[in-house]
Amino acid sequence: MKSTTQFKRLHTAIHNRLETLTPTERRIASYVLEQTHEIALVSVQELATRLNTGPASIMRVVRKLGYHGLADLKNELRNEIRAGGSPVASFKSTLSHGVEPGLAEVRLIAENEIKNINDSLALLDQNSFLRCVDLAVKAKHIYTVGIGTSMHLAAITAFLFRRIGMNADAIAHTGLRLTESMISLGKQDVLFVFSLPPYSEPTLEAAKVAKKQGVSVIGVTNRLLAPVAEHCDVVLVGKSESRIPANSLSALLMLVYGLTAVTAAKSRKRSSHALDETIKLRKKKQ
Repeated sequence: MKSTTQFKRLHTAIHNRLETLTPTERRIASYVLEQTHEIALVSVQELATRLNTGPASIMRVVRKLGYHGLADLKNELRNEIRAGGSPVASFKSTLSHGVEPGLAEVRLIAENEIKNINDSLALLDQNSFLRCVDLAVKAKHIYTVGIGTSMHLAAITAFLFRRIGMNADAIAHTGLRLTESMISLGKQDVLFVFSLPPYSEPTLEAAKVAKKQGVSVIGVTNRLLAPVAEHCDVVLVGKSESRIPANSLSALLMLVYGLTAVTAAKSRKRSSHALDETIKLRKKKQ
């Protein structure tokens, strides 16, 4: 298995130049990143038609990303596709072709999870990660939010931050709209937004509202140009490709565990006190 992810140069180029791209250019860059196998085969005119934009706009984005032209980008993508093989099939496709018998399928799932973690590590931006830690350490209150499988990530994150002495709560998706549950959030607070395909609209709206209220918003998602990104102060990316009918959470949990550990180390006195109290409570119950 390769130790670095496919299309790393393209992903890094988009990350480094994200702030310089217009909304239209971001849409083009997002399509290029998501449809790498298609981009390697289509003409600039066909690509322009699909994106409902002009060829000049596409060429401008390609050059902003550091390529001489579309041919240069396509050659790189074709080479990486040949080197890396086809992407993991969707769960439906897996069923169509037959699931491997017994433990063979379990091993394939394990390999996919390991690949997600390795790919995410290769793409992890240290400055973004450390900024998240800094925001968490300074936060008056940490809130987390997510829907579907992301709801469980949000709950685990809030639990772990509480364990190390932070004020943290997961915002429940109840009868109220998420945005109604966020009225009390303020400028000294931090909101972790977990957003994975199919990117639920209430989650995106929650990030948007929090940002307008002056809350520091941290997006934890599966790609740099996910819809939630435009409403975030910082974005962490964890790959979520899966062989089951749900997003893989392994890489995202890795990010959460890492944030917890580094945050605890940076606020050692507070974290040590909280952990001591937890140990005392457990001893009383014995």
